[in-house]
Amino acid sequence: MTTAASEGIVSREQLQMMLHVILHSTDNNERRNVEKSVVQLLTTPSTLTLLMVMLRDVQGSSPGVRQLAAVLLRKKVLSLWRTIPSESRGDFKGALLEQLGCEPVKAVRLALAHLVTRVAKADAMDEDGGWPELNYAIRAAVIDPRAEMRELAMVLAYSVAEVMSEADTHCLPVVEAVLQGMLDSEDAVQRSAVKAVGTLFVFMRGQTKVWEQLLQQLVPQCLALLTKCGTEETKTNLCVDVLDLLEQLVEDLSVKKHGALLRSVALEVLSVMTNGAIQPRVRQSCAEVLASLVNQKPKFVSTTVLEPLVSACVQVMSEDNAISLPEVAHTEGMENCDDSQSDENDAADMLHVDPPCLFAGRLLSTIATKVAAKSFTGALLPLISPVAQSPQAVGPKERKASILALACLAEGNPGYLRRRVRYVLEFTQQLLSDSEPVPREAAAFALIYFCLHLQPEILTHHEQLFPMLVPLLRDEVDAVRRRAACALDTLCENLAGDVEPHVSVLLPAVLEAIGCSSLQTQSELCGVIASLATTQCASFKQHAGHCLELLKPPLTMTSPETILLRARATETAGVVAAAMGRETFMPHLSFFMEQVAENLRTRQPQLREESFGFLSNICELLRGDFIPYLDDTINCALQTIAEDRAHYENKHLLAGGAMPHFKMDDECNTMKAVIGGDEVGDDDNDDDKCCGSDGSDAEEIHGRVRTADLEEKSSAVYFVGVCAEVLMSSLGTQRIDACWAALADLDVHFHSNIRCSTLLALAKLTQAVHGSECVIKDTALDTLAPAARERLNTLVNETLLPCIRGEGEEDKEVVAAACDAFELLFKFFGPQLFLADTSEFLQIVTRLLQQRMPYQREDEDDDASDSSDGEATGAAGSDGDQLLLGEDHDGVLMDAVCEMVEAFAKAYGPGFRMLAEVILPLLLPYASLDRPSEDVVMATGSIASILESLGPEAAPFVDHAVTLALELISSTDESTARANCAYMIRVLVESCSGRFNTEAAATPLLQALWLVVGGCEEIPAAVDNAISAICSMVRCLSPGVVPLATVVPSILGGLPMRVDRSENANAIRTLVHILDEQREFVVTQCWVEMAQCIAKVLASPTVEEKQKHLLVNEGIKKMLQSHGQKWRETCPQFLSAELLSSLERYGCC
Repeated sequence: MTTAASEGIVSREQLQMMLHVILHSTDNNERRNVEKSVVQLLTTPSTLTLLMVMLRDVQGSSPGVRQLAAVLLRKKVLSLWRTIPSESRGDFKGALLEQLGCEPVKAVRLALAHLVTRVAKADAMDEDGGWPELNYAIRAAVIDPRAEMRELAMVLAYSVAEVMSEADTHCLPVVEAVLQGMLDSEDAVQRSAVKAVGTLFVFMRGQTKVWEQLLQQLVPQCLALLTKCGTEETKTNLCVDVLDLLEQLVEDLSVKKHGALLRSVALEVLSVMTNGAIQPRVRQSCAEVLASLVNQKPKFVSTTVLEPLVSACVQVMSEDNAISLPEVAHTEGMENCDDSQSDENDAADMLHVDPPCLFAGRLLSTIATKVAAKSFTGALLPLISPVAQSPQAVGPKERKASILALACLAEGNPGYLRRRVRYVLEFTQQLLSDSEPVPREAAAFALIYFCLHLQPEILTHHEQLFPMLVPLLRDEVDAVRRRAACALDTLCENLAGDVEPHVSVLLPAVLEAIGCSSLQTQSELCGVIASLATTQCASFKQHAGHCLELLKPPLTMTSPETILLRARATETAGVVAAAMGRETFMPHLSFFMEQVAENLRTRQPQLREESFGFLSNICELLRGDFIPYLDDTINCALQTIAEDRAHYENKHLLAGGAMPHFKMDDECNTMKAVIGGDEVGDDDNDDDKCCGSDGSDAEEIHGRVRTADLEEKSSAVYFVGVCAEVLMSSLGTQRIDACWAALADLDVHFHSNIRCSTLLALAKLTQAVHGSECVIKDTALDTLAPAARERLNTLVNETLLPCIRGEGEEDKEVVAAACDAFELLFKFFGPQLFLADTSEFLQIVTRLLQQRMPYQREDEDDDASDSSDGEATGAAGSDGDQLLLGEDHDGVLMDAVCEMVEAFAKAYGPGFRMLAEVILPLLLPYASLDRPSEDVVMATGSIASILESLGPEAAPFVDHAVTLALELISSTDESTARANCAYMIRVLVESCSGRFNTEAAATPLLQALWLVVGGCEEIPAAVDNAISAICSMVRCLSPGVVPLATVVPSILGGLPMRVDRSENANAIRTLVHILDEQREFVVTQCWVEMAQCIAKVLASPTVEEKQKHLLVNEGIKKMLQSHGQKWRETCPQFLSAELLSSLERYGCC
């Protein structure tokens, strides 16, 4: 047989026996030999004839052999097609269609259909009119009484769509057949038709007339199917397929050409979503289609369907008792699945039907973040306000929906609600004390959003927030306790040191709630402990040991339902360890390291993710003492980074005709992928590839990966970055190289979170290559070692710059991460980062600030250039271009850009002046009064920081900066912007004091700063910045310029700083200056006020000890030498015992 095969001579019976051996032989050697023989035979046209005869012999050949014959024919027909005589090709095609029409076995039928697709492609290469009989066969099959044949017609139309779309004269009948198939009585036929029409729609895009004709029939037909079938459970999958098709249409349709059609689609889908009789999965898919419309065409949504869309979301959110919005959505059971579960269970998780509140809330959240903030606020607020004014006038579900909608408003237009925090808190407080548990739970949940998005204003109300939330930890309903814990977690994390007075009440309530709560609520309570630990306040540290002991039992639990609690306890243990300090934690180290090692031996992504987080904290805590654990932990992280846990599935309609059970040994280099219809043949099979086929035509690969797996990988990447940042060169060259190699490919990972983490980790690895020695930040000479220079240049030129230029990267979050990486590198390497030339980087920064990068455009197809919509602000840029600012603040990218620019300026210091001449004018439009408050805050902060970096070189920019600061302080109601303006004034006074050393120049500044100090609605940070600016004026300007008699007593009453502790250093320098330079003024004009101020500063835990000793040694002790007696007489009369004790502690009384 082998000899005959080598000569290309074999009988039909021999070939049939060979295929039978390939399919059924258990002898690997025998199978390999036969495989090689078949490969040799496939090079001759006569073998194709034999395979075709065998394929049609239903009685004489087994289904498996006939299926394999079809697979082999499909593989070789393209390369041998032109060797077959023209008349024989016609016979071949006719026989194929004839057999396809009568084939009884489905697997063989699909393999035949796949072969037909390949023949159609081969035939399309010839100039003989194509294969019109195929189109007629499809039309005929559509009216066949057999459902399987009608389904096959749809499958064929789907598979040969690309070929047919290239033949204008023959595609329209197939399109009509597919549209008819959508109306079939059989679900399988309808679903295949929907998939076919979606594919035809893509490939026929260039045939405008036919495409438009298809469109006008298709959309009404889809909408009619939804209305008719949406209530039937058996038609759920069909309706979901139809909605997937509509989502594709939403992306493809032009607003200008198809606005009316888009509007009808939106309103009809919206009607289905709000209909409670429709199947839940269908309603959820409707919300997904609408979310896609909002994401891709927000301007269209804003002008045509915004109000009904927002109203529908709030209505659906009030249907049930569920409480969730997408940022913290939780699907019960998904986190607890392990790798032993089947793919079917995994798929069931992926198709989990969300409650109405979640899918409607997800849609409302999308609207909040994509649609213009003013428009969204105008549409939503009228739905919330009546409920906020009279909560008891509506039911508990409506109250719940209203407070959740307000949370979405906080996300979509935080600037609006930040100025109305009292209104927000009043409504929240009413619902927190509601008699029904659902509104109480919803209000606690909404506070998470308020604390995240309404900073810093809401944090100034912490005295009100804790009494609202802490009692809820004792609520009789576990869900209410859980939401309260989440809100407290967020609040404590952002309050930092201001949480100190509340720990004595909060921590006992948390520990008490742990003992009576569900596992999920215990997990959230662990989060509160972690947030308290991050503040590292003294009142928590004294309880840290007890908290750590409390975390040990969950780590030893092994049952599946405890996985989330174990993970959260692991995370919390690392944070508490950092708060305790190295020496205090060391006795507990071995226990926790053993448990973490056990976590990493599991396949539970949540446990592994938090274990890497724990190790990151421990590495920062132990520093060099972490090195003994490096090899095991880094290797584990690298394994996680390299592992691909995605599940891939071929969803092509013809995939069922392949033979996935059939595998061949790769060593044979033969037919190694007959398995899925891929490569068959040996190294001489290049002719297929030349014909445009390097594998199966029947491939539509869908990948699925669990979010938990991605978060574990991201945590592993972060851990590598922490090790590099903390240990620097101690990480070791081999480990650095291994980590770099593992991360180098992740910057093109499909998930943006992984790409973001990777860019930052690579920046930290670059620092580690240099080591812990200070970089010599010369602007002309290269001071880096060759290895560090090579890594730095590679990262910047091959990864970061292409990313920011938009070369293959369209996700703004990843670009923002690249900006963060640049910020990190500027801070570490300074001007060594761009030693040769900064012009290219300056050009990139210029285009970023002009919002002219490809990923910054907000185009909605071909109407983006229409400037009449009024949704872009134009301002002249330094290069003559125009700044195209979107209507809303771009919080994803522009904040990161500005922080990168600030680091850029700081790296070059006064040498940045020429660059500042380009950059500062680009920032000014963002500070305009007609811009969103977030833009104004961002721009004023960046301008102030750049001016500070310039030092005396800021002189050319003083006039513009002062004008801007004074205008904003007098006009804007954004307190954070006023705080930045006060800081800007301080920077200018310190850097260019000569410009303000006259009463005429100083008086407007003082007046503006007093507006801030005396404002009853100002945030404490603004008052702190204003007082600090006045301190700088007192210290830097001549005594006659600043009216000390009125100014000094007022600033003494504002010290120490209320929240901005960094400004205490400037204040103390000023106190020392006054005590030294203006001592007689102090003795005669503000003696008591000075004594009270000094005592408060020395008693304050917010003032660093270094600053206190500076005040004592440089200011107080010198003053006491001349006025000690008066001081000792004054202090007991005007100071409390506590303040006197502080003076005594520092030897000042």
